[in-house]
Amino acid sequence: MRIPLTIIPLFLVPAVLVSQVPSVEVYCDPGQFQQMVELYEEEIEIDCTVIVGDTVYAGSRIRLRGDTSRGYPKKSFRIDLADSSSWDGRVEWDFNSEYTDSTYIHPWLFSWILTNLDYPCFRTDHYRFYVNDEYKGLYLRSEPVDEQFLSSRGMDPDGNLYKASVDGSCLSRYDDVPLVWEKKANESEGWNDLYQLIEYMDQVDPAAFHETAWEVFDLNDLITILAVNTLTMNFSTYYHNYFVYRDIRGTGLWTVLPWDVDKLWGDWTWRTYTAGVNNFWYDNPLIEKVILDPVLFELYYDRMDSIAAQLLTPELVGPVIDSLEAVLAGAVADDDYDAITADDFHTAIARLRDERIPGRIVGLNYMYGNDVRSFSAFCGDTVSLGDKFVNWEAAVDPQGDSVDYRLYLYTEEGWPLDPIETLALADTFHTFTSLPPGGYVWRVEAGTGGDRYTEAYDRYNPFTVIDSWTVLSGTLSGSTVLTPEDSPYLAVSDLLIPEGSSLTVQGGVDIRLEEDVSIDCSGEIICMGNSADSVRFLPDDGSRPWGGIRLQGAEAWMTCVSFFGSVGFGGSGQDNALILGQHSDLVLKGCSFTGNTRCINLTGGSVVMDSCRLTGWNSGELFFMEDGDSALIENSSFGNMVDPPSPWHDGVEFQDCRSGSYIVRNCEVFNIQGDAIDSNSSNMTVEHCSVRDAADKGFSIGINAPGSHISTVELMNNTVSGCYTGIAVKDDSYADIFSCTVTQCDIGVRAYNKTAGSGGGYATVLNGIVHACSETFSFEDGSVVEVAYSLTGSEYSWPGEGNIAGDPLFAPWVGTDYHLSYESPCIDSGDPSMEDPDGTRSDMGAVFFPQFLDDLYINEFQSVNDTTIADSYGDYDDWFELYNGSDWDCDLSWVFVSDDPSRLETYQFPPGTVIPAGGYLIVWADGHPWQDGLHLPFALSSEGDSIYVSRQPAEPSSGDAEGSRTRALKLVDSVSFGPVPPDMSYGRYSDGGPEWGLLEFCTPGWSNSLPWSDTGFLQVSAAFPNPLMGGSVALDITVDAGLTRVSVYDMAGRLIAVPYDGYLESGEYRFHWDAAFESGARVPVGVYLIHVMHSAGLSESRKVVVLGR
Repeated sequence: MRIPLTIIPLFLVPAVLVSQVPSVEVYCDPGQFQQMVELYEEEIEIDCTVIVGDTVYAGSRIRLRGDTSRGYPKKSFRIDLADSSSWDGRVEWDFNSEYTDSTYIHPWLFSWILTNLDYPCFRTDHYRFYVNDEYKGLYLRSEPVDEQFLSSRGMDPDGNLYKASVDGSCLSRYDDVPLVWEKKANESEGWNDLYQLIEYMDQVDPAAFHETAWEVFDLNDLITILAVNTLTMNFSTYYHNYFVYRDIRGTGLWTVLPWDVDKLWGDWTWRTYTAGVNNFWYDNPLIEKVILDPVLFELYYDRMDSIAAQLLTPELVGPVIDSLEAVLAGAVADDDYDAITADDFHTAIARLRDERIPGRIVGLNYMYGNDVRSFSAFCGDTVSLGDKFVNWEAAVDPQGDSVDYRLYLYTEEGWPLDPIETLALADTFHTFTSLPPGGYVWRVEAGTGGDRYTEAYDRYNPFTVIDSWTVLSGTLSGSTVLTPEDSPYLAVSDLLIPEGSSLTVQGGVDIRLEEDVSIDCSGEIICMGNSADSVRFLPDDGSRPWGGIRLQGAEAWMTCVSFFGSVGFGGSGQDNALILGQHSDLVLKGCSFTGNTRCINLTGGSVVMDSCRLTGWNSGELFFMEDGDSALIENSSFGNMVDPPSPWHDGVEFQDCRSGSYIVRNCEVFNIQGDAIDSNSSNMTVEHCSVRDAADKGFSIGINAPGSHISTVELMNNTVSGCYTGIAVKDDSYADIFSCTVTQCDIGVRAYNKTAGSGGGYATVLNGIVHACSETFSFEDGSVVEVAYSLTGSEYSWPGEGNIAGDPLFAPWVGTDYHLSYESPCIDSGDPSMEDPDGTRSDMGAVFFPQFLDDLYINEFQSVNDTTIADSYGDYDDWFELYNGSDWDCDLSWVFVSDDPSRLETYQFPPGTVIPAGGYLIVWADGHPWQDGLHLPFALSSEGDSIYVSRQPAEPSSGDAEGSRTRALKLVDSVSFGPVPPDMSYGRYSDGGPEWGLLEFCTPGWSNSLPWSDTGFLQVSAAFPNPLMGGSVALDITVDAGLTRVSVYDMAGRLIAVPYDGYLESGEYRFHWDAAFESGARVPVGVYLIHVMHSAGLSESRKVVVLGR
């Protein structure tokens, strides 16, 4: 039974057709035009004049456009008008030859469909195209997708717009992102959100995609564009020729935008809806996971039904096609540059109208009732011996017929054309035997014995065959050391580490465990992974989970360890977990937990966790501790606990933990089906954490059972969003809620009685923000809560000293940290007896607004940089350095740079740009704001120039009404200068000091007063591994003696980490970066720049792509 259709708006747009095709005339130098056409593989642009009707566009430019179409006899063109000109509201237009479209109307119809569906799509119409009075044929004028397109559609032009520009841009983990994707808007900021989208699409459970898809995409639009692509047979997409756009300053959601849709309604009427990618490329998870999710699949098919019924019936689309045919026929007949005769044109039109459009609809209805549904292949282990077990989900036939499978095996070099083995199977598994070492790929498809087969997702399942394992089993007595030379290891039976014995695992070791095999330790486990060579625990086959690790009175130190595929020690019972600790001491640093049934369950003992990542699709608690001795959890991430075994599972839970210290700091907890952080009869502190999207409570503070001890919890500088209840305090427990932000919850803060025999909840809310919640506060059952100096809703301030109501005016780029904008009424509105780190009166909310930047200085600059330092593109551009002389990190989100005192707002730093206390930041003044990183829209003049740094103030200015705030920027620092000799810099003699002059040595990113040498040597290897799927990246560096700094920046120019800063003797060194911030929290997927600087004035940079965390 199909579920009801989600209603979409339909605005039937009449086909506005002219009686004849208008003309566009281009006049240019004939020789230059001929050269441009003959050298079509080169990027040649020439001057021209464009005439449309009575309008003359002088000073225009014309060039060829397209990819493979450049080689066609009939070329396609891009015309750029003069900046002061506008033709139908644009200065750029594409003119497409439609050389392979015999109808000339495929893109026009596609745009007409989406326009009627109120979906953002390019405009297109037809023109006769003339060059120097010669008729070049009938062309389709099309609107480029760019910032101007976004603005005209009501979309933010400062959002992130990415083009799938080259074959292989599949939104897949296998995408070579810098090679196959282009950024087309907001180029000055980084690409991290595209990498995060790819990671999300790779990890999300196909069967539960609908549960989180709405948080990532405009889901209605996503279903619409996929449905239209399938209806129109737009198969030349998903691997190239589309855009993805993210509204970074608004909803934060992604939208897919179409592009280059000439290859529609081809000879593929009966091609299955599951076929959405070129056979030579990987599957695109976007379309695949929609059709694998039962809920989204029904929406997708219903959407196709609706569109077909409302727009593509013969009565509706037939007259539109007939009108187009009549108008275009003469222009087609006169076109000598295409390969289409008048008869070809009329035949193609008739075939489209009478066969292709109705035939596709008939075919899709047949497929729904008869084709085997899409199903998943389990990629499984990527390393095996000569025998390789593969398996896949059982496919379902809608008619209920039995399903058979065709399994294909390829060498890596032979995929996808030359299988070395093809099998017909009834089972959903198979073992390939006696394979020689090497790389392989397998894929599988399902059918019911006919000629229509459905291919599994993913069609690309690679694995490697190796020579041998080192086998482990039984009791490991004494001191056992596992080395990378003998890796990988295979545990074929349970391993016992008795008291007094130890297991040491060196970095670079893989430990693979057979099904249900566990490790039982009463001694010591030491895992010595590092940022370059992690330790991995994983199943010997991805479809058959291993058990877990039990610690009984044991000690375990684990650094840079990856845990995957565990069902838990002793099986998947309620109290079992991957790490089951009983009165043991556990240290975890830089560890990751993915794909496990449960992660950590501790009774007694102590735990220290730093920079760990725990995700749990379909799992129980990510972390649970009962009756512990102490816990310190910081810089870690807990999330994606979707569809747990039962609804009582929480993200992080402490139970009966009262003796000792329990601190959770600088962590994020997100997408949890129960409570995000649960304190039951425990005393703990949670500070500087982000909690979001919990189905129940963000923080739950109560008791374990009737008659048990209450909880006492301190919450400081935390943000809570998207939960049913933000903070809940119950059953006589107490919470001190200080400087916390709670927003977009059903209930902001609730105090009540849950357990019989107990009272209500008790709390103090101070310097908080509770905003955009359906119910700001709910205090029940005799609860006592004091609220003071807090913003308590939009309309009415809650009773209490210093409380206010209104809009907190968060910064427009708010993600999950909820920075205040400079206009926020929460600035200086907190408890007047308390101060923010900058010495001003305390603000309300989790993140204070830095008001004074008196210790931010322009410290050094270079206006002629020929050889000193190159940016990430290898260009030697002008630069200047900022120095933060304060004792706290300086957020530059409200700081501006200019070379013109009348336009101080010329450049605003990207949101989140921070200079650490005592740190330095290099800014490129090169006039290339489209480049990733901190690149200004102006360059420094070699003859002399000025630099102005200003900020948006928050405090009232003199003369303003009390409580108002000035919009005028306030100057922080400036410098004016004359000519500076090439490759010399002008700077302060001491950092932040008053005296300026020519420096003996350029010191970008360093102190100006350090001793320097004018001789030296620096050589930096390529970063490896690159891309980085997990663990850490390394660089080999050869230097002469001197000061050396290794710094990591994101592509917005923000300093991420400093792996090394100090003196080195001459020699060779290897440095590692563990893909983490200085705080220890793992970085998002994205592109990062590792910059190495030597005190001889030498520097080199290397890019690294982080694909996994």
